[in-house]
Amino acid sequence: MKKALARVGGVVLASAWVLQVGSSMVASAQGSDQNGQGVTSSAIHIGITYPDVAALRGVINVDPGNYVVAYNTLINQINARGGINGRKIDPTFAAVNPLGTAGAATACTQLTEDDKVFAVLGFFQAPDVACYVQTHNTPIIGASLTSAQAAQAKAPWFNNVISDSDLIPK
Repeated sequence: MKKALARVGGVVLASAWVLQVGSSMVASAQGSDQNGQGVTSSAIHIGITYPDVAALRGVINVDPGNYVVAYNTLINQINARGGINGRKIDPTFAAVNPLGTAGAATACTQLTEDDKVFAVLGFFQAPDVACYVQTHNTPIIGASLTSAQAAQAKAPWFNNVISDSDLIPK
């Protein structure tokens, strides 16, 4: 549980910062009477994807802890301190089977079309990101994009991992 909480903690803290900047941009760009998808005057609705470890049990025995409990623990702490710019974080969770692409496609459709979240954070595989940042214009937090994906992205993304291209002098 401590490992999952520490791993999730870094993502949630970075996400809180990005969501705060994003919600500020939504408020300033659209005026105080309008909000973007997944943003109300009192809440920011975010999607959270995480690996469906139950789907892996036949392949590997791994138990990183309970992702939903770990995320909710940190979200509750942020919300108890007033949320982000006075808005509470309202999460929707989607477990993603990391074997194949069907689970990721289902999660993307659920979160962007059905649940209409403002942004999605958590677990992504390289082929999954286009569904969010290109097809559905939904910001993601926690994924690296290839240069081709970045060129086609309509929505912003954030990742706290330094890639090889970040290390090349420009």
